[in-house]
Order: sequence, then structure tokens, then C-alpha cells
Amino acid sequence: MFAIGIGQESLVLKRAILDSQSRFEVLYTIEDIPNKLDFLIRNSALPSFTDFGLKIENAALFSYIIPLSKSFGYVVPEELVEFFIIFNKKLEVVKKTSFTLKFYNELNQRKEEFKDVKH
Repeated sequence: MFAIGIGQESLVLKRAILDSQSRFEVLYTIEDIPNKLDFLIRNSALPSFTDFGLKIENAALFSYIIPLSKSFGYVVPEELVEFFIIFNKKLEVVKKTSFTLKFYNELNQRKEEFKDVKH
């Protein structure tokens, strides 16, 4: 599902749309219409990545993860996704942890994961 909201009042609708794993764009000016519609139409035909989950080996090592992995409706190929992980002082003792990002790949129609270890 794709939706377009007009102005600040549409931000409540945005939360509902994202909860349903859909794409939402906000229009602030009339000039936004062509670019936003083009973006939505192009991405409607692409396979996407959904059902994100980010797991850190030792949850006691971090204070915050921004954004939460469940806050993504879906991501299209070549769309940048960044996670910011704020660690606490316990990381100085452990010195190593691993991250696993799990997601569903619509192109391959299967669950996949990416794992990385940080020292």
C-alpha cells in the first residue's frame, strides 16, 4: 500500500501506514508532487526487504538503537538503511560483540541474515 499525506497533520496517518509495512510520503509543497509520485510508482514495482530484526549478541552492552528495526515498513534495493547503536561502558570490558540483521527478501522469497562482528 502507498499513501501520500499533505502537511504536518498527516504524521499520525504516517505511523499507521508504517505499521502496516507500507510506504508513505508527505507533501509539504505543490512542487513535491511529481518527485514523490515518481518515487512511489517506481518503488511499487521493485521487490523489497521486510520483517527486519536486529539482534546484538549481548543486549547489556548497548543503551539505545536508533531507529528500531521494527520501525521499517520495507526497504527497496539500493535504499540506504543506517542503524546507530549507542553502547554503554560495559563494552570496554567485553571488547567484542556481534550484530545480526535478519530480514525477508521478496526477490528470493526467503528469510536472510547479515552478521558482523565488532572488536
